[in-house]
Amino acid sequence: MKLIDIFENHTHKGTQPLIKESITFHHGGRAVKDLRVDSVVKMALKGSVRGLVHGRNIWWWPAQAGTHGDVARMLGFEDYVNHRLIIYKQNGELRLDGVPVDIQNWHKYVSECPQLVKLTQSDQLYFYAGSHGWLPGPEFLQLASDSHVSEAWKKTYNSLNTEVTEAEQNQDVHSLTTDQLEKLMKANNSYSFHIPRRKLKIANLIQKDVIFVTYPHDESGWDTHDNKDWSYSLITLYNIHQGGWTAEAKKYKKPLSYAHAARTINTSQPNLGDQRLVYDNKYLQILWSVKKLGLPDQLVYENPSAEPSIEEAWSKKYKKSINCNNPKGFSQRAHCAGRKARQAHKSTQSKSVSENNVTPSRSNISQQLRQWEEMDQKPRNEYQKFVQTKFGGNYNNARSTWMAQKGTSEEDFFGTAEKEKQVHNQLLTMLPQIPFDTLTKEDWDNLWLITQHADQLPELQKRVLNKLKQYVHVGDNRSHSEYLTDRLLKNQGKPQKYFTQMSEGTQALTAFQQSRCNHKR
Repeated sequence: MKLIDIFENHTHKGTQPLIKESITFHHGGRAVKDLRVDSVVKMALKGSVRGLVHGRNIWWWPAQAGTHGDVARMLGFEDYVNHRLIIYKQNGELRLDGVPVDIQNWHKYVSECPQLVKLTQSDQLYFYAGSHGWLPGPEFLQLASDSHVSEAWKKTYNSLNTEVTEAEQNQDVHSLTTDQLEKLMKANNSYSFHIPRRKLKIANLIQKDVIFVTYPHDESGWDTHDNKDWSYSLITLYNIHQGGWTAEAKKYKKPLSYAHAARTINTSQPNLGDQRLVYDNKYLQILWSVKKLGLPDQLVYENPSAEPSIEEAWSKKYKKSINCNNPKGFSQRAHCAGRKARQAHKSTQSKSVSENNVTPSRSNISQQLRQWEEMDQKPRNEYQKFVQTKFGGNYNNARSTWMAQKGTSEEDFFGTAEKEKQVHNQLLTMLPQIPFDTLTKEDWDNLWLITQHADQLPELQKRVLNKLKQYVHVGDNRSHSEYLTDRLLKNQGKPQKYFTQMSEGTQALTAFQQSRCNHKR
């Protein structure tokens, strides 16, 4: 039975259609938003189903149709790693598994997505409840709501933490033994990014079998047909020693992904999509594997003598919130030691909160966006006037003449590619510092227009698109998000959703669709 049949069979006469919104894979399969629980169950009975929590919604699709990363990219959703769900059948049970769906994280996560609560209404779906095993939805929700269980779990977790001595917490993790590293991994049972790190020589670690960059693996096994360089599993020697499916990693190495892994492993940070792959415990696994093999520092680290640093730049608010009378863990202790040294007027490698992560004012941001927008529009306005006056508005006929007169090319049509590249990279760097809540309509217009033309930096376009959707109620942001969505789809060779972008064959569009196409956009 096809996916569409399941939906239609559950759409009864006179009732609201079940398909609220869907997106289509390049091969024709579909992911659908916010299906009813009985529809999800029926689809899962036919085969494994993937889900992706996106805000207050969940997108569902047959597991074989595409990966979580595929759907996340179609949605322009970057921070998807902790939002993946999968339903598969085991021992006669439909098991709903995923990073967020466990007893520890449930309360925090479910408050953001009521669709997850609806799933617990079905006793056909089983949820993973840690040491309690797999439980039907209603029992799982009751367990997660039980304060006594929460307190009991908290005590258990705290007892694990006490196994790590003060000396071990304060010590540089790179000097710990394999036993001490294992203790820290148990005590640090979370996807945190606070451990000070050193840059790793990834090629050497791959060659020495410290890490294994392999074909992706899920409940269906190893996907040896995957040909995307960014799609892979990162397995360590520590994982292999733990047994299970990871023990087969040596047979499923994926050289195609080595270069991508080398670029991203050293830059892993939270909220960066697949770059979350080296969270603290994964980094500790790598150190354990290095210790196990007895590899020298010169072979492992790019600069063995450098002091470890925290790659994730802590926010100003977070730094201020640290209680140095009772710091938690080695990273906060290191920060507090630096704070005390600065208060004693001693020099330190790190900067104070007042010096570091200074957020520019909205007026400065507005001025910068305005300047960049003017630089972006100047050659485009000139070209638009050229087309209207010389070619009666026929853009296709005007292109070759324009390039001949200006000495430009298809790759650099306006002769401003290098300047625009610099601007787009600066904007990408500036994004985390922008106070989006305070932006004016003009600011949003300028931000969108600059990003709309950043085709060589799709990462910037995706991040700005997420912000446009988040602030869709402001100004023309709904329209802006439609234009940027189509821009990304067009550049990926996919059909446009809103028909806003000029392309070959635009003249064949309807009058309404042609009216939405605009060379400025």
